[in-house]
Amino acid sequence: MSEFIQNREKRVKALLSFSKGIINGEDGLMLVNRHKEALENITPYDMIEMEDRQIKAGITTVVIKRHIEKIMNVIYSYLKQYDWKKPQKGHPLFYLMLENRELEKIMDTIKKSLKENDFSNFKLQISKLSQFENHYVRKENILFPYLEKIWENYSPLKVMWSLHDDIRKKWKEIAEHIEADNDFTARIHKDVGELFFLMFGMVFKEELVVFPIASETVSDEDWAGMQKQSAEIGYSFIEKPDVKFSIKPDIVADKLTDLFSKVETGELSKSQ
Repeated sequence: MSEFIQNREKRVKALLSFSKGIINGEDGLMLVNRHKEALENITPYDMIEMEDRQIKAGITTVVIKRHIEKIMNVIYSYLKQYDWKKPQKGHPLFYLMLENRELEKIMDTIKKSLKENDFSNFKLQISKLSQFENHYVRKENILFPYLEKIWENYSPLKVMWSLHDDIRKKWKEIAEHIEADNDFTARIHKDVGELFFLMFGMVFKEELVVFPIASETVSDEDWAGMQKQSAEIGYSFIEKPDVKFSIKPDIVADKLTDLFSKVETGELSKSQ
């Protein structure tokens, strides 16, 4: 165990050095070669801790956001190798990921409308993107509060929330430009490029970093609670699920055993 912790500490320090190098404008290839071992063995946990240390070291959210995509582009292929159990129907993460797949379909249609110079369809598809608001609201108001209770290094979630706001701002800007220009213009093409950069980047951050850790650290009881709350907010691009999250029998059994133990020892509270 101590060796595992030492190796992780070594990786995180190397990744922090790598990220600071990117921020300071050092040669990317040189940095990759220098920290190759850490990059090849990176885990989502390393990424979260590295970013948490950036924040604690005084690196601002603005600076982190300015360089995060460069860092993600380098570590994308390495993080994809992390093996985690993908969520099934009934799990809140399953629906967040399903919404991402639907988002990607709409983005593909937007790219097609640009290629075919079809402004009418382009305008229609762009207008659909604001429906993704429920996806971000469920993360901010449901998932994040649970994670903040159990994660020691949760400050990177604030960076993700800030990126949500950047996406919202870009939605508003592009809608205003579409209304004013009423045709494809240079600034609309620029808007779309920036929007795609932000939204696809968010999908990567969710599914390569936050979701794998959440899957492995949040209890079934909490997931059940999240699924109930999610239905109250609503979903993006998908129908409201008719499948409830079920707590595993062994977890229920453990809690009942603990409860009966307290009954026998006279430690049962009124609420229990």
